Amino acid sequence: MIIKKLSRYFLIISIFLSFYSSVKAAEQFKVEVSLLNAQAKLTKKQIFDKALKKAAKTLLIKLSAKLDINKQAKAREFLTRPSSWLKSYSYQPVKSEGVEIGKKIVFIFNQKLLYKYFQDNNLNIWPLQQRPVTLVLGSQKVINVTSNIKRSNIQYFPSLNYRYIAQQFSLPVKIPGSEIANKLWLTPNVYSPKSTLYGLSRFFSVDYILVFQDIVGNSGQKQIYWKLYDKQGNLALKGQENKKYSANSSLNNIFAKLLGFYSQKYFKQSSFFNSAILTVAGRYDFNKFAILEKTLQNLKPIIHQSRLKKMSNNKIVFELMYQGPSEYLIKRINNIKMLNTLYNPDLAGEIKAVW
Repeated sequence: MIIKKLSRYFLIISIFLSFYSSVKAAEQFKVEVSLLNAQAKLTKKQIFDKALKKAAKTLLIKLSAKLDINKQAKAREFLTRPSSWLKSYSYQPVKSEGVEIGKKIVFIFNQKLLYKYFQDNNLNIWPLQQRPVTLVLGSQKVINVTSNIKRSNIQYFPSLNYRYIAQQFSLPVKIPGSEIANKLWLTPNVYSPKSTLYGLSRFFSVDYILVFQDIVGNSGQKQIYWKLYDKQGNLALKGQENKKYSANSSLNNIFAKLLGFYSQKYFKQSSFFNSAILTVAGRYDFNKFAILEKTLQNLKPIIHQSRLKKMSNNKIVFELMYQGPSEYLIKRINNIKMLNTLYNPDLAGEIKAVW
């Protein structure tokens, strides 16, 4: 009876953790496409097909963090028939100040099929959990009037509302509010002491701070200046976007550069698959084994493949193929509630745990 209750408990915990992880991961497989600029002369089907094609291109960049992936031969199959990977879609209103001004299509793609597609084509997915969090301090200066973009007013800056762009690239951002007074707001053209930047990164628990300002001059010229700092206050990147098209497209270029910069370190470590052995000691029942096996299989895209290598009365051994840093693999194994992971100063090819 006790074993049955424990098995049921572990099963419930496993299902909950799997659901929670899948909810977070599912955000990477959702793409929204606005229909505000849809051509009136197109049929509804043509508008949908065009939006789906755009969503597919966005999704591949979002998952892979590679801006040129849509030009690669490996992406061709997905881009030529994206509907085969589509799980669902829905039309939703686009609102401004509570008033509906248009429509958008929300596409949700099949997570399992995409994982398999990436595996079959030897493509890496940059896991959402490994993406850095960025604090964004944006402002707009029109002639001599400066407005800071905060949580309370960001909806009133439609061309500078970077939340949607960040979501499309799966880059987690934090938008400050009243925590920062207007007189202390950072701008890219004013020197910011390292101590101030370090304090902000600690206060908001972020990895980077992006500071940008949209400037509209007397003669109507438009530019966006920006700087990116790491959490120690060091300048990591900077740039200037001449708004040839729109502020929104300039911000899109900025976040695309952040995506490429952030993902460099990860892909240097995950350009090939590593292997590790997970050894779990102690007596167990079949339910425990089944739950653990399923949990390991659900740790995609970190664990590319898990294979049972050995099983005895007091020990189970899995061979794991994984991508990315070894310390992140250990962290994910440590988070499996039904295991007590033993101290691993170095991965050394084996992770030891007990039930």
